[in-house]
Amino acid sequence: MSLLKFLESDRIEIINEALFELDRSRLKHYSESDKETNEERLKNLYDILISCVSTKSLIEICNYCEELAEKRFKAGFDLYEVQSTINVLEEIIWEKIIKYLPATEYERALGMITTILGAGKDSLACKYVSLASQCKKPTLDLSELFNSKELS
Repeated sequence: MSLLKFLESDRIEIINEALFELDRSRLKHYSESDKETNEERLKNLYDILISCVSTKSLIEICNYCEELAEKRFKAGFDLYEVQSTINVLEEIIWEKIIKYLPATEYERALGMITTILGAGKDSLACKYVSLASQCKKPTLDLSELFNSKELS
């Protein structure tokens, strides 16, 4: 069975297991979301992954993850929460590949999944950091400390 056929045929099972693991992870913003919202989020990511496997292109995952970074950043999600969600899906897929595909397919299948989701996580992180760096966050005012006569 090809990786693409495997991903398509095991879609529901993989998403359900990822949803279960996401719930167990207790990530703040995902815990506050209802199950249906989190399921839809995982389905969207999974469908983008399938599309990238089909086209052998990273463009769609990179564009999707940049948009995702903007949405989640504006909603107050921490970067690690969104990255962790992608990691949960990736780990479930790895487990299924090892369980159901022949060993001769591991290198190609695992490599493709890792490459696609890795590119997505990289795009997500770059966009997220860019957005965070544009925010004016208050910093500590240490000027009084360095003007102190006790330091001399």
